[in-house]
Amino acid sequence: MKRGKGTSHFDPIYRTGELLGDAWSWMILREAIFEGATRFGEFQERLAISPKVLTARLGMLSEGGLFERHMLEGRGAPVEYRLTDMGRDFTACLLSAMRWGSRWQETKARPRQRTVVTHERGGHPFVAEFRCSHCREPIRSRDIAVVSMHRASADLIGHKRQRMPDLDVIDRSGTCPIAYTLRVIGDRWSSLVIRECFLGTKRFSEFEEHLGIAPNILSSRLERLAQLGVLIASPISDQGTRFVYRLTEKGHDLYEVPLALLTWGERWLARGESLTELTHIPCGHRLRALFCCGSCGVRAAFDDLAFRAR
Repeated sequence: MKRGKGTSHFDPIYRTGELLGDAWSWMILREAIFEGATRFGEFQERLAISPKVLTARLGMLSEGGLFERHMLEGRGAPVEYRLTDMGRDFTACLLSAMRWGSRWQETKARPRQRTVVTHERGGHPFVAEFRCSHCREPIRSRDIAVVSMHRASADLIGHKRQRMPDLDVIDRSGTCPIAYTLRVIGDRWSSLVIRECFLGTKRFSEFEEHLGIAPNILSSRLERLAQLGVLIASPISDQGTRFVYRLTEKGHDLYEVPLALLTWGERWLARGESLTELTHIPCGHRLRALFCCGSCGVRAAFDDLAFRAR
């Protein structure tokens, strides 16, 4: 992704990350969208998540507008957390994460039930893919030029301190592709570092300047992303003390996940404040990303999909 100039107080990826909190919110939404879970006990049983964390995340997602709380009738009746249109639209983010995790996951751990997604309009397996609305070609990271990308100020991003979740235990019930993807992008700083990479940031000092991130935290995130094979560090001094960080092929292939977050954030959180502008280089038009079925090329929505555990 090539980067142009542009500043604003609105940053769709940052705002989306702040709304979700961390990887646990993704996993809760996975259970709601894929499995139809609505009750506290269902989420807790499926995810083996602590009651305290689950209560906090369900509260955040409800306050953020992704769930509506419904009180069932009867004394002692449980509360149901029902997806809103905003919550159902997060399907594109989950399926983009599932596709990347399915491609790159390498594990010998016990797998959980695999979710099979069918495109009901054509009756064939659904393959998540973002395409350009003008030329209908699949979107690849190297084919995007950034005319203006609005990032939150470093003071705003760096002001809030947040503990990194234990990304290795987010799916205790077994491995799944989405959980694998969240081990890469499931904490706030890692997600923002990857976003910066797609904007062309390469040097340690640039990451510090753009994010307002503490050097020790930045070092740990860059090292972890390199260990996961998403980034590669190349020395730029003879002493080997200064490096540039570039995306690997595995890292470039991750592009659809931040693109999905950007598209979702622009749709539901921007409120007319964002003027993010991307250009699709192959056709030369302003990019409008459409969530499509890679098998047939048709634009897809939640109601077009069927989810089944195998």
